[in-house]
Amino acid sequence: MAFDPIGPPPKKTIEWTTNYIYWAVVPKIDFEDISVQEALDFISQATGIPSAYRVEVDATAMGKTILKSKIQMQEKNIKLSDAIAKIADRINAKMVIDEGVIRLVPK
Repeated sequence: MAFDPIGPPPKKTIEWTTNYIYWAVVPKIDFEDISVQEALDFISQATGIPSAYRVEVDATAMGKTILKSKIQMQEKNIKLSDAIAKIADRINAKMVIDEGVIRLVPK
């Protein structure tokens, strides 16, 4: 099934971002020793929604060593917010909600 937008991309506000991450569902996650960055990229794109209509995840503040570290995770039908939170917990990060972006920053 393709994404069929009803109108132009939304104005990305804090409210919109919060609603999106609680509404969007990742159908399946099956990570076996992939990097944290690869996991976050997958999660950002897993809903199949074009970038202008979705929330991005930015973890650059965590540093290259953390982003290259390996992660394992298996989930089905998990809310985007929960998937990001599970990765944040594993890399000792906080989730900061910004307009259209979830930033993972060191605790």
